[in-house]
Amino acid sequence: KMHEHLGDKNQVLLLMNRRGHSTHVHCPACDAFAECPRCSVTLTYHKDNTLRCHHCGHSETYARFCPKDGEPRHLSGRGIQKVEDILEAQFSSYSYARLDRDTTRQKNFANDVLQGMRERQIDILLGTQMIAKGFDIEGVTLVGVLSIDPVLNAPDYRASEHAWQLLAQVVGRSGRHRPGEVVIQTMEPQHPAVVAAAQHNADTFYAAEAELRRLTHYPPFGALARFLLRSDNEQELFTFADRLAREIRPQNTRELFGETSQESIEVLGPASPGRHKLENEFRVHFLIKAPSEAALRSYLKRVVPLCERMA
Repeated sequence: KMHEHLGDKNQVLLLMNRRGHSTHVHCPACDAFAECPRCSVTLTYHKDNTLRCHHCGHSETYARFCPKDGEPRHLSGRGIQKVEDILEAQFSSYSYARLDRDTTRQKNFANDVLQGMRERQIDILLGTQMIAKGFDIEGVTLVGVLSIDPVLNAPDYRASEHAWQLLAQVVGRSGRHRPGEVVIQTMEPQHPAVVAAAQHNADTFYAAEAELRRLTHYPPFGALARFLLRSDNEQELFTFADRLAREIRPQNTRELFGETSQESIEVLGPASPGRHKLENEFRVHFLIKAPSEAALRSYLKRVVPLCERMA
């Protein structure tokens, strides 16, 4: 598709919502991954021979051999810089530019790139979600979304909504002045967010997402609060979380609530978030689900002071 559109003197926009070159550095001998010493995430390999944490900013020099057993490590997972390698190998006769948090640190770089697109000096624009909205390039007739699945599968009840928003925005960049196409790479082509984006039909997505949230009692068909506990001592944190769980469960709080019914309140947790350690702090959370904001406020009004006293 890219060769087809570029051959017709049109421009291409590629969305790759992952920074760096390779998302994992893995040793097959000991099965270890390069991980951030401050966060529970793998380090991302960048082409300047560094490993970086995109959460706390930690960076270190990449070592080809595993520090544990001296065996060669493998790079896997695709970031935006790896896509850049593909462009250099397969589209070397066309000009391209990359827009992400790393390149836009250069003063006026983003404005220069967008001006280059408008003046047809750049054929392919590769970028993260920052290129999904806010500009109108007449020559763009093809948009490629390189793997929407990490957004779809994020551990968040709003993951589908976030994916839909991103897709709806970037799909709108193609064919604004002439017929255009969009190609979405996914392992879930029948996902409501993908189908609705392909059809330019917001109502289709809303109907599917609303039904799912109605069945699971998530907003807007219920009220939701989150308790996030943080500590630099993991064992003490989990001990406290277990004790707190016993105290705040509605069925265990008759003395606190008196005869007021709290049966409609659901407490989920304690559980580790998707990233259970950030910047040297361990994290545990609870989700509090209620049928209405009034019920949730009533519950929190009584429970929050208890949490503060226990802390």
